[in-house]
Amino acid sequence: QPAPAPAPQPEAPVAAMTPEELNNALVVEFRRLGSREGIDNAMAEFGVTSVNDLKPEQYQQLLDKVKAI
Repeated sequence: QPAPAPAPQPEAPVAAMTPEELNNALVVEFRRLGSREGIDNAMAEFGVTSVNDLKPEQYQQLLDKVKAI
């Protein structure tokens, strides 16, 4: 018997990443950069010291900044 269909999710304006996805992406960038300095500096531009303090709409912006380093 087939499983019931999942409830439809509300449409997000953009495919927002989860905090876990952001963290995983930052780990990849950390390994590429070899230090946290660039990541910390990028977060400082948003006025935060932890990804947990970012708003979801800022995740991609932070990641874009880090990838540009």
